[in-house]
Amino acid sequence: MINNIWEKYSKEETLKNDNIKLYKCKNKRTQKYVIIKEMNKISYKTQYLNETQIMKIVNLENKISIIEEFEDEENFYIIMELCVIDLEKYINEIRGNVLSIEEIKIILLQINNVFKKLEENKIIHSNLKLSKILLSLDKIDKIKFKLSNFSSLKKLNKDKMYIKNINNK
Repeated sequence: MINNIWEKYSKEETLKNDNIKLYKCKNKRTQKYVIIKEMNKISYKTQYLNETQIMKIVNLENKISIIEEFEDEENFYIIMELCVIDLEKYINEIRGNVLSIEEIKIILLQINNVFKKLEENKIIHSNLKLSKILLSLDKIDKIKFKLSNFSSLKKLNKDKMYIKNINNK
C-alpha cells in the first residue's frame, strides 16, 4: 500500500501551478509518463467528485483515461494518461495553421463520438476549446483525438437546466 503518491511517481515538470496543479510525472516502476492533477480536498471536493464520476461514466477511447485516483490528508490526485499535444498547438505549430479535409473529418468524427456518449448520459460540456482536445498516439502510431478537462462537464437532472454564456473565455 502506497501512503504517499510521490512514492510511486516522480515529478518531471509542473504544467500548471495555481489552485489546481498539473504535473507531468513518471511512474517509478514502469517508467511511463502520466499527468497528475492535484486538487485541495477542502476547496475542490465537489469538483473532484463531479469530474471523476463523469470521467468514469464516459467510457470511450476518445477521452482522457483515468489510470488511478489517490488521496492524502490534504489533496485528491487524479492520475491520467499523458497525451502528446493539444489540438490548438498541433494546428498552429505542427501543421502551420492548415489541416486537410481528411484530418478535419477524423477530428470531428472522433470528438463527435465523445459528444454522443455525453448526450446519452445527459452530460453537457460548457467550455470546449481546441486546447482541451488532446492528441494521443495508439500502439500503431495512429493519432487519436481525446477530450480533456472534465471540470467543464455538468450532469443534467430532470429539474435543472444549465445555461452558460458561450462567449466567455
